[in-house]
Amino acid sequence: MKFSPIYIFLAVLALNPLSVAYAQSNLLSSEENIWLASRNNTISVIPEKNNPPFSFNDSSYISQGIFIDYIELAAEKLGIKVEYLSARTRSDIITAMNENKADYVSTLEIDKAQELSLPVNSPYATFPAIIAVRKDYNSREGMTLDDFNNRSVAVIQDSAISSYVKKNYPRVIVQEVVDNELALQKVALNEVDATVINSASLAYLLSKQSMRSIKVVGSLTFDLKMAFTVQKGKDILNSILGKGLQQISPKEHQAILDKWISLPNEKDKTNSFLSGINSNTGVIVIVVFFVGVIILIIKKKKVPFYHYSRKADKVNELEQDIMELESTSAGLIEELKNVKTLEQDIKEKLQNIEK
Repeated sequence: MKFSPIYIFLAVLALNPLSVAYAQSNLLSSEENIWLASRNNTISVIPEKNNPPFSFNDSSYISQGIFIDYIELAAEKLGIKVEYLSARTRSDIITAMNENKADYVSTLEIDKAQELSLPVNSPYATFPAIIAVRKDYNSREGMTLDDFNNRSVAVIQDSAISSYVKKNYPRVIVQEVVDNELALQKVALNEVDATVINSASLAYLLSKQSMRSIKVVGSLTFDLKMAFTVQKGKDILNSILGKGLQQISPKEHQAILDKWISLPNEKDKTNSFLSGINSNTGVIVIVVFFVGVIILIIKKKKVPFYHYSRKADKVNELEQDIMELESTSAGLIEELKNVKTLEQDIKEKLQNIEK
């Protein structure tokens, strides 16, 4: 049985990786398209398990966060697919990046990736590093880590902040923890004197949890620059990711950041919380200090802002008063229901008597 030469040509063309590759993205070089085609046009991503709002698992163990949104959008721009591996801790991700057994994509701070000699792109987001303590901690505004010599400060293990503090403030007692949430808990429980945390993580955690005992007292001359990172020797994958990131518009950048770093009921405003931070880092200490207070006001909508800003130390007392008022109100409502029920019974009895 003979086949027409045209059919043979079409069959070879369909099976040829080159034909598939060049159909994928005109943003990439022929070498990059061929490389992707050999991997079924798919990149493998290792999310971080608990580093909100950058990468973390929700209650259904589904990875989400700023990094996830960025990698999805970059992949969409290039027309490639994303395969998510099981989320891992920061230490496990660094181990995977150094193994060089496969082609993995994850996210790290640029400073940390460079410290590990890993290929890294331009940052997709940048945030200042700030110092947070308990509200009852003996402090003042504008503190630096020099004020915490011989005192304990919690930082994320294997992070750029940890490396920076160890290098530049050797007299600070660094206590490494697995994530920022635990660092804030240690501060709240008075297990450490302070924590150094990026403004995005602090704003997110304050908006999601009741941590009104935390205040900001200073900042570092150090910014946290989050970026895509790949394994050593995977420069072609790094180049592909960089081209995808370049296609993301300023509007799309802002939409992702506003999604994860905005106060309740503030998502529709053009001047987002994040925009204020990035455009005026000089007031970051003041802004983040009042995040918890603003959230309380939004929830209660009963007490003017100036009352809290001037008497922040009485927040707990006021909350207790509100709880007591709510309890009393609930009791009065219940008694009113009983009175109405009794009134109805009396009316029914009168009606029966009249009959």
